Amino acid sequence: MVVDARDPLFYRCPDLEAYAQEIDEHKRTLLLVNKADLLPPAERKKWAEYFKSNGILFIFWYAKSASVVEGKSLGKKWEEEQSAQESIYYDIDSKIYGRDELLARLQTEAKAIVSSRKDSTEMETHGASNDPIP
Repeated sequence: MVVDARDPLFYRCPDLEAYAQEIDEHKRTLLLVNKADLLPPAERKKWAEYFKSNGILFIFWYAKSASVVEGKSLGKKWEEEQSAQESIYYDIDSKIYGRDELLARLQTEAKAIVSSRKDSTEMETHGASNDPIP
């Protein structure tokens, strides 16, 4: 679910998250916190702490960073500013993900869901076969 970093709780929809869980207990909702570059690193860190303490899976993202892939450049000044800010307040939870990092994280989450489903199915299968027949 994509939310605006300036007010993520306003854009977050817990009902949609609950619906996804109802459909498939193994599904996990991930908040893609867009426009994260507009938040100072200290504020991103506070949001990260809030999300973690409430069990919310999240990633900070800056959609315009994907424009580099499309042949556009964000400019050296922006990159230097981001690098300077990140070095002062660096925290893995408040890091702004790039395109490749986002894709890798999504793949990791997808593998975790598949593994969870597989484990659940195996438990049901083995549990049923171990039950004594009356």
